[in-house]
Parts: sequence; C-alpha cells; structure tokens
Amino acid sequence: MYEQFAAFAEQMTTAFLDRTIQSGIQASLAWMRGALMLMVAVAAVLVWTGRLDLWWVVRRVVIALVIITLLQAGAYNQYVRDVFWTTVPNLVASAFAGGGVTVTAARRFDVISDAASHVVAAADAQATGLWNIRPQFGIALAHGLMLITIGLCFALWLVARVATALLIAVGPFLLIAAIFDATRGWVMAWAGKLVSLAVWSLCSTALAEMMLAGTLMWVQRTAAY
Repeated sequence: MYEQFAAFAEQMTTAFLDRTIQSGIQASLAWMRGALMLMVAVAAVLVWTGRLDLWWVVRRVVIALVIITLLQAGAYNQYVRDVFWTTVPNLVASAFAGGGVTVTAARRFDVISDAASHVVAAADAQATGLWNIRPQFGIALAHGLMLITIGLCFALWLVARVATALLIAVGPFLLIAAIFDATRGWVMAWAGKLVSLAVWSLCSTALAEMMLAGTLMWVQRTAAY
C-alpha cells in the first residue's frame, strides 16, 4: 500500500523535478557565461589600473567555473539530484533491512506493516477463546496503534520527500549566489536543508522501526498471559 502510494506521488514529483532542473540549468548557464565574460573584462581593467585585487578576481572566476561545471545536467543530477533523491533514502532503508538486502524507502514501510500484521495474526491464533478477552484486546490495541504510527511516519517521510524535491529543483537557480560573499550563505543554507531533510527521512524510518520493535514486544508479552 505505502509503496504504491509513494510510486504514484513520485511520478508527479519526478516529472516536475526533472523539468524544473532542466529549465533552471539552461537559464543559469546562459546567465553565468555572459556574466563571467563581463566580470573578467571589467576585472581585467580594474586590476590593470590597480583598483582591484587580483586574488579577488581569481577566487570568483574559480567559483564561477565550478558552478558552471556543476550546472551541467549530468553533473547536477549525479552529485545532487541522485544523491538526495535516490541514493541516501534507499541506503537508509537497506541499512534497516539488514543482511545486505536492497529495498526502497517506501517499500520499507510496507515491510514494517506486514511484519506487524504477521506477528499480530500469530498472537491472535494463540489467544483464542472466551477467557482470553484481555489479551485479545491488548493485541488489537497494539496493532491499531502500530498502524496509526506507521501511517504518521510515512506521512512525515512523504513531506520530507516533497520538500527535498522542491529544494533540489531550485538548486540550479540558487547556486549562482555562491559567487558573491553576501549571498554565499544562501547556498550553504540550501545544502544544510537538504542534509536536514535527509536526517528527517532517517528519523521517520527509525521511528517506524522502533514502534515495530515495541509492538512485537507488547504483543508477545500479552499473548503469553
């Protein structure tokens, strides 16, 4: 269920993401190349007249060249889009799965839900009969809370996913700000938010895993009575 819903949401998000990245790269590269040539020409005159430090020019030209290189479609997708959109989320999900198993982040929520339902079904099979009303109620309560928690964790993960897509999409437009000292902090804040959202996704998955472990313990203890 979670994987199917995530796939549907990802189809819409990915289409928007790829279109925006492509448009942003084209617009930013056109602006950067023209601005770089103008800056070099003006800086050359100012350096020759002694009104500008050569190191200032060299720093900004190097930064501009790095940004132009990163703004190539293949480079931006490889080092920004793929890392935060695919590699990190799936790496986290696979780490929780253990045993070298590779799974997607959305699939991990289905695995957790299926594992909880399996344990609850096994406990229900043991706690049968009229004299086991209390264990049956405890098991049903634990299962209901587990499903609610998984749903909330998935919602948190999905919000982080959409926010990550928006940040990745504005990246090509924002990277230009790294050239100037006054606006370079915007790029650092942008990168920090991408990392923060990756941590947010990690915490939502970890919370679902923690609730699974707690549900298993609760159900096993309840079924033992």
